[in-house]
Amino acid sequence: MISTKLSNLKYNLRLLSSQIYKKLRGFTILTNKKLIGGFLAVFLVAGVAGGFAGYYFPRLDFGSFNPTIDGNFSTSDGWRFAKWQFIEYLTLDENSTNTNNYFYVHLTDEYLYVLIDFCGDTTGDKKGEWLTIWIDTDNSQTTYSHTGKGGGMLCYLTENSSYNETFHHNGNLFETNLNSSKVNLGFSFQSTVNSKIEHRVFELRIDSSIFEDDSQNDFAIAFLGYGTAFVPYYNSGFWGAPSNFAQEYSISNNIYENLYFICE
Repeated sequence: MISTKLSNLKYNLRLLSSQIYKKLRGFTILTNKKLIGGFLAVFLVAGVAGGFAGYYFPRLDFGSFNPTIDGNFSTSDGWRFAKWQFIEYLTLDENSTNTNNYFYVHLTDEYLYVLIDFCGDTTGDKKGEWLTIWIDTDNSQTTYSHTGKGGGMLCYLTENSSYNETFHHNGNLFETNLNSSKVNLGFSFQSTVNSKIEHRVFELRIDSSIFEDDSQNDFAIAFLGYGTAFVPYYNSGFWGAPSNFAQEYSISNNIYENLYFICE
């Protein structure tokens, strides 16, 4: 009698153990499936988020600065990686567009690169068009009054694609020291990432030998030009950036290096 009861008890214990094992095994399998599903969900969300960021925020990519100086503002040139980027809003004449204009500046051991995305000049007329670029190459913050060498500067005539040895404007005469031997320049009339309306673009590469040895990471740059587009309240119609630099020139005819865009 006692042996029969012991046999039944052993049988019931084995049965109970088997049932517990099956439940635990099923729970483990279910848990693993949930974990695997959770990991898959995380990877999918990360993939979608990465694609979203890559599409809407292209600056997050791993491109490089490698421009071709042909006057075309191409995204493949990597101008978005330029070390210095300046934005200047200009109120222009009635035939042009009041908008932001973009200036990209980048310096390497060999060259100073400059791109002017002049979004406001939407006329496309080259007649009488000129561009001057002024560079404080030695960080001297000099003032040039009416006549002189004008520091590191160039004067380019778009109409006949030539460099001028002087910048003669509004009764002033400044000598230039940058020409085709130091500068490679291209220009175009196109839409860009900054404006879908076609406008004037300048792209330049300047030999960095113009800099003093100790100023290559501490210099300044400014722009004056006429491209049919001009700021109406400046004397003798022209545009300029920074605006306070151009305004002071229109008032006093002086070039103030301390008002240039600072690159440091």
